[in-house]
Order: sequence, then C-alpha cells, then structure tokens
Amino acid sequence: MRHLRTIFILNKNSLHIKAFIHIFYLLLLLSMASCEKEKTHPGPDIEIFQPSSMMVYGLGDTIPVHVIIRHHIKIDFVSLSLESETGFPYEPSRQFDVDSAYFELKSYIIIQNTLIKGGANYVQISIHDEKHHSSAFFLPVNIAEVPRQLKSAVFLVKQLNQTIKVQSLTPSGIIDDLFQPGGSETGDIALSSHNQLMYYVDGRGQRLSAFDLVARERIWTLFEGENPVQWPFQSLYSDDTTAYVFKAQGFINGYNKNQMVVFRTGKFEHGTFTHITRFGRLIAASFKPFNTGLTRLYLFNSPGGTVFREVSFNGEVLYLSAYDKNRLILFLRVDNKIKLYHYDIELNTLVFSMELPFGEAKEITGRGKDNYFVIHQDELWWVRPEINSAVNYLEHSSLHNVAYDALGNYLFVAAGTQLSIYHLPQVVPFFEHSTGGEVSGLELLYNR
Repeated sequence: MRHLRTIFILNKNSLHIKAFIHIFYLLLLLSMASCEKEKTHPGPDIEIFQPSSMMVYGLGDTIPVHVIIRHHIKIDFVSLSLESETGFPYEPSRQFDVDSAYFELKSYIIIQNTLIKGGANYVQISIHDEKHHSSAFFLPVNIAEVPRQLKSAVFLVKQLNQTIKVQSLTPSGIIDDLFQPGGSETGDIALSSHNQLMYYVDGRGQRLSAFDLVARERIWTLFEGENPVQWPFQSLYSDDTTAYVFKAQGFINGYNKNQMVVFRTGKFEHGTFTHITRFGRLIAASFKPFNTGLTRLYLFNSPGGTVFREVSFNGEVLYLSAYDKNRLILFLRVDNKIKLYHYDIELNTLVFSMELPFGEAKEITGRGKDNYFVIHQDELWWVRPEINSAVNYLEHSSLHNVAYDALGNYLFVAAGTQLSIYHLPQVVPFFEHSTGGEVSGLELLYNR
C-alpha cells in the first residue's frame, strides 16, 4: 500500500488554516480509497504440484512444471523461465496465452545450459493480467553444477595447397574438421569456452571474425581495411567472454560475442602492446616503447579501460599471466637470460623469482602457480615457479606450439606436421597424429 505524505508550510498572510484542514482530509480520503482498491483487487493465487524442491537435477534432465493459477480477473499470458539465484536467465522465457481467470500450466524445462551454477536456482512463473499488472512466483529447484571438462584442442592447419583449415583433437584422439576460415596466410586464434566461439584474426591482420564452434559457421566479421604501413589487428587474446585485440593505432579493443565494443583503452603512442591477460577485475597489458625506454606494465579497469596502475622496468616481456589473486607472473628477457618476476599489485613492484638456463623462447604457456611450459629451440622445458624448478621435459625437432590442460594433466605438443598428446608426467605420448600441414594457434576448448 502506498502512503501519501505531504508537507505544508503555513503562512498566516497567504494560507487559511481551514483550507489546509480541507486539503489534508481530501488527501487522506484519497489514500484510504487507494488502499481499499488494493484490498478489493488481490493478486493471483498459485497452487504448486511440480517441481519438487526435494529433487536434484542435472544437465540434460527435464524439470516438470505443473501449477494451477487462479485470478479475480482475466489472465493475459503466463511466462516460464529458469533463472539463477541472482536473476540471471539461463534460457529465453516461454510464453503461454491464457485469456481466462483460471489456468492450469503443465510444461517442462530441459536443462541444456552447461553454465548453470550448482545449488539453488529458480523456475520463475510470471503472470500478466488484462489490467497490465504482473506478478512473479519463484519455485526453488536444486541443480547439480556441470563439472568443467576439456572437450578438445582446436588448432589451425596450413595444407599443402596453402589453404587454412580449423581442426579439433579430443583427449581420446578423435580428429574433426571444423571449417575453413579463408585466406592463405596463417592467422591467430583465441577461444571462448563460455560462448563456444573461436575468434580469428587473419594472416594479414585485416579481419577479426567470430565462429560458432557448435554450428561451425562464421557469425560476424569486423573488417578494418588495408594499411600498407601497419596492419590494424596486431594480436589476439580471449579471457573466455571477450576478445581483445591490439590495434596498430596504439590502443586495445575488447569485443563481446555480439561484436559490441565492451572494452577500450586510451591511445598509447610511440610503442606497442605486446602481451595481455585477465587479472581478476583488471586487464593487465605490457607496453614496449619503440625507442630504448623502459618497458611498462599497465593495469586497466574492466570495464572502462582507464589506467588503474602502472609500473616501469628493464627487460622484454615474453609472457604474462595471473599467478594468484594478488600477483602476476612475468617471463622477462633480461641480459640475455629469461628471468621470472612476480608483480605484486599491492606493492606495485616486481619481485625476482627464478632464472632459466637460456635466453630465448619460441613459446610460453601456463597459468597459476604451477606448470608452465617453455619451448627453447628443440627442447620443451617444464617450469614450476612455486618450487623454483625447471627441467628439460622432452626434445623434438621443429617444436612450435604447446597447450596444457590442468584438469586432466594433458599436454598437447605440435612439432612440424605432427600433433602429440602426453599425460604428465609421462614423457612418451599416448597419441600421435600427422596433420598433413603445419600446425599453429593451438588452444584448448572446455565444455563451459
């Protein structure tokens, strides 16, 4: 019930006390009439038969919905949806036309979204009547969260006829041809397991495209046009929901699955961004000046793109990743050696961690406190910063790509036209596949 409250300032020269009393009683009667109207027009009643709050549902299960709705006026329509505890809809709502004061709803919801959080979720039933009033009822359901699992490694293969194709390889050794992104020059890929998308920058840096990995089709392409001096898209990274690209003009753009710009930094001149990673609510990126000045590490607010913190240091950034919730790990080339440093966000400084016995690296991958892999010439080194360990894990000619799955301890290694899968700590692959072309852009796709 809404209460009306009015404040009057009396002036004996301009407002008579009797007029004030009349206005006050008029407002009081209007308020009482409004309350009486609400009392005589109650909302709908709902009788619930299903779902049961005692049941636990999982991916692929069907949630039965059976309710009876009674109203004192006609119901226009009823909508049905499945939502999280915070109101996030997992699927589009379904609408049922009614045109009656009584409605028995018998329906169901199939749990298909792998991103559903475990625990309490809600079946929402919204009732919309002919007076354009709406009421919502939330029926609790318990859903078991889908465990995160590796689906496949996704990679590019440049075939003998110079065409590029995208393939996938499951941990069990199943190869699948997905699609051809177009062009004859190998580009750069990044994956979004959250949206089951592959982002692709072509070999000339002119196009950023998004491919649906389930439908196996291109859903959009952003064309920047040809620049004879510098290609507009210089690098590509995905934090699993947003695709970030370094632009030749000196800034970073972030695009969501619908091609909308959801992140953009200011313009940084006289240098270029080299590496980027998600760091909690921040985006961390290294910036290399064109001259011999100090390398800079920027932390940007996300969303927003404004600078939160920055620090300058000597050395070339070879790799950048989140180490824990308060620290980043940086692989730096300093004095012809690769040295590992921790960046502490609270202290805004770099702290030395360990040194590797070489100064060059073709590729580095890893995340967290353990299990980083570095390709040095024909050697694959297993680096564990938490215990200051670095060992030559295996040797193979033409090593050029590696990807590590921490969930299953799988290591995917590309060497020339051969792709192998290792199960750590074994040094002998349990699966080998000849792709018929050079492999690049090796990334891992998960079910959620």
